[in-house]
Amino acid sequence: MNKKTIISVFFFLSLIFIACTKKIEQPTSGEKAAIELQRIIKEKNIMRVYPVRYDDIFPNFFPANTGTQWTFSNGFININYGLSDTYNLNYLRKYFIHSVALDNNTSATALILYF
Repeated sequence: MNKKTIISVFFFLSLIFIACTKKIEQPTSGEKAAIELQRIIKEKNIMRVYPVRYDDIFPNFFPANTGTQWTFSNGFININYGLSDTYNLNYLRKYFIHSVALDNNTSATALILYF
């Protein structure tokens, strides 16, 4: 092989190597929060999740027919609160496990998410 061929093969192999290199994506703060919240929900056997605006007054009661179903996806949480609302966990400011009053005169332990 001549020098040009060797350089061409080396160049071609280096292009393949660069193209095949996989970038490792770092999880967003929302994805990290989702992992942490899922762990807490499982460990503490949480049955309700409610979103609250960070700067609002804490509600006197929550609707009993909401907050019982949720799903996580790519740093978001979808909660059956009203019209099945989706919240970006990148904007989660804090969370607490708290006993809350429900509008059917009962109470429940819930995970309160402050956005």
